[in-house]
Amino acid sequence: ILAAALAATPAPSELSPEDAIAALDRDGDAMIDWEEARNYANRRFHALDANGNGVLDAAEFPDGTDRLPGGGGLDSRAYQDAALARFEAVDGDRDSRISAAEIRAFRSRNPR
Repeated sequence: ILAAALAATPAPSELSPEDAIAALDRDGDAMIDWEEARNYANRRFHALDANGNGVLDAAEFPDGTDRLPGGGGLDSRAYQDAALARFEAVDGDRDSRISAAEIRAFRSRNPR
């Protein structure tokens, strides 16, 4: 039930910066550190992996997200690597923590 609920909830990229921070911030410092982001990515991967085979197949990607070229799958490691790349892209001051201001700045540079 928890996995289904997590898979059905909006990804942090769909939330306001403040709501994204609140969703991932486990230590209450109003920032997202890599450990918090990694743990969220791991939980989200397993929630999306509906058939439990350890690979996100094209049908398991949420609506509105980019699919892999050729319909290939994405394993947990590749999902984590993508999460780290996104984290590093958002972390504008390279302090290994993401603030709401950094999320806003990233989104202004990278509109949907």
